Amino acid sequence: MARRRERAQHDRRLEKLAIEVLTATGERDATIAATEQRAGAALQAMITDESLTVSDAVQWCAGAISHREATRLRHLAAGSQQPG
Repeated sequence: MARRRERAQHDRRLEKLAIEVLTATGERDATIAATEQRAGAALQAMITDESLTVSDAVQWCAGAISHREATRLRHLAAGSQQPG
């Protein structure tokens, strides 16, 4: 009887911890998505508003992103502006 109760308490603790992990990783993913949207929008503005090429925009970012990453971020930002 006591062993069953201990097991149930253990399972409840594990469930709470698993929920904490899932909540934290969900928050992390939402934060990453939002910052990537901002980066993509800024890159798009560099290219369209300031008439830079993608390569020029990447150079202005001081090597922090690659051409491929710039393209990915721009596509993310463009996708978020679609009506939906």
